[in-house]
Amino acid sequence: MMMVTVLMPVYNASEFLRETMDSILDQTYEEFEFLIINDGSTDSSVNIIESYKDERIRLVHNTENIGLIKTLNKGIETASGKYIVRMDADDIAEKNRIETQVNFMENNSDVAVAGSNGVMFLSNKPMIKKPTDFPTRYSEIRCKLLFESPVMHPAVIIRKSVLLENNYRYRDEYKATEDYGLWMEIAKDHKIVNISQKLLRYRIVSSSITNQALKRMNDRIRVMKKIYILGLDYLGVEYSEDELDIHAEIALSSTLKHFQYTKRSIEKWLNKLIDANNSVGRFKSEIFNREIAEQYFRVCVYNGAYVDYKNSKFANYNPKSFFTYMKLKSAVRIKQMVR
Repeated sequence: MMMVTVLMPVYNASEFLRETMDSILDQTYEEFEFLIINDGSTDSSVNIIESYKDERIRLVHNTENIGLIKTLNKGIETASGKYIVRMDADDIAEKNRIETQVNFMENNSDVAVAGSNGVMFLSNKPMIKKPTDFPTRYSEIRCKLLFESPVMHPAVIIRKSVLLENNYRYRDEYKATEDYGLWMEIAKDHKIVNISQKLLRYRIVSSSITNQALKRMNDRIRVMKKIYILGLDYLGVEYSEDELDIHAEIALSSTLKHFQYTKRSIEKWLNKLIDANNSVGRFKSEIFNREIAEQYFRVCVYNGAYVDYKNSKFANYNPKSFFTYMKLKSAVRIKQMVR
């Protein structure tokens, strides 16, 4: 069996494709299948791919444009590797990415998915960079998944057998956040972790799926709420439609211009989550409470004041200094630019 399949869907990606392919083909780990699925490109993408004579490249064509989700699922079925290394056609893999991730998975047989940290950069302003700081431990990732995806999709390596044996696939109902929905499903019963090393340079382009979804915020919220429901049901907490909206507002606080709900109602909901977890013990209380406090802190940063956090009981779970508050607040502008 082939050890690694690098899975990369391509649709009209000619602008950055060569740089991306070079970063994969020049890896320190050399034995892999580079499965590129052309999803009906109408630009010069196919010509660029076919200009490479590397025998590791396996180019598959969709007969028509079927979209990212169906293409990724086709890749899962088609991949011959024990591990699937995801790659997007506009990002840049660090030279030791595959070697580092394969060694990690071989030494941690209980891990289903391993992401990594990386550096995000603006395509048209490459000097504007933002290093990621994702949690690395499964116990932390499980808690954070209630609110957001702490896993960078094109930076993951996935144990294919876990996908096949449990029928995990990308789902249409989570379109534009299909990776988040997949991680939520997998994390219920299998370990997802992040490697602390920065193994990917993630390019932000104005036409990216995430960027377009942010511009259609109402559609994004509707899809995200479906994923939040998975997490809340797993926690075992009962919720009203209003409470689900409050949860979405907390989770998406960094992208909202105005908050519909009061901080008092937000505090009440977060306390309800803590009480639910204390009742069922789904997550380690220390880690869970710290994550809940982190979410409230971010609400205060984006739509409040430091004193609101300092005077809340959440500050006992996750103490934050005024310096930390101001540092995050000043980073908001950069974060909004790198989007």
